[in-house]
Amino acid sequence: MKRNITAEDIVSSWSAALSTTAATDEVPPGWLRMSEIATLLGKSESHMAKLIRRAAGDGRCETASFRVQCGQKVMALRHYKLK
Repeated sequence: MKRNITAEDIVSSWSAALSTTAATDEVPPGWLRMSEIATLLGKSESHMAKLIRRAAGDGRCETASFRVQCGQKVMALRHYKLK
C-alpha cells in the first residue's frame, strides 16, 4: 500500500534536514588563530601573517586547521601553536 504524503510530512522532512548544523572541532588549549596572536602582540594581521609564515617555515610553531563557528557558518581556520 502506498502512503499518502501530506504537506505536513514534507514540511517536517525539510525542517529536519535544514536544522542540522555542521560539526565544529574542539580547539585544544594553546592553539590560537593569527588574528588572536596579532591582537595579543599589538601587531597588524598582515605583519603577523609574515612573521608566522617565517616561524612555521623555520619549525618554531605548528599549524593545524580546526572547524570553528564564524558567524552563521562553520569554517576551517588555521590555528598556530608554539613548539
